[in-house]
Amino acid sequence: PFTSEVPRLLRALDVLVVPSHSESFGYVAVEAMAMGIPVLGTKAGGLPEIVVDQETGFLVPPRDPAALAERLIILLKNKSLRSSMGKRGRRRALELFDFARSVEHLEEILVALPLRRRD
Repeated sequence: PFTSEVPRLLRALDVLVVPSHSESFGYVAVEAMAMGIPVLGTKAGGLPEIVVDQETGFLVPPRDPAALAERLIILLKNKSLRSSMGKRGRRRALELFDFARSVEHLEEILVALPLRRRD
C-alpha cells in the first residue's frame, strides 16, 4: 500500500534487503541508495542494473537464502562497509536516476529522432 512515510522508514534502515525472485525495476532500491543505504538484493529483473555488486551493495542469486544471509551478516557486522557502499550508492542514484537528468536525457533522445511528415 502507498505510504507517504517512505523517507522516514528508509532512514531507520542499516541495509535494504530486496529478496525478490523477479523485479521489474526496483524503485525502492534507488530510493534507499539515494539516502545512502546499501542494498542487498537478488540478481533478478532490473536490480543488477541498479545495484553494483560489491560497490553499492551485494547481489545474490534468487532463491538462495544461504547466500542472502551470508551477505546480510557481512553488512550488519561491518559499519564502515555499509557506509562506503551507501556513499557510492547515493552517488550512483543521484547520477543515474535524478529526475531532471532523466528529463534531459529523454529530450536528447527525442531531438535526435528523425522527423517524419504526416500527410
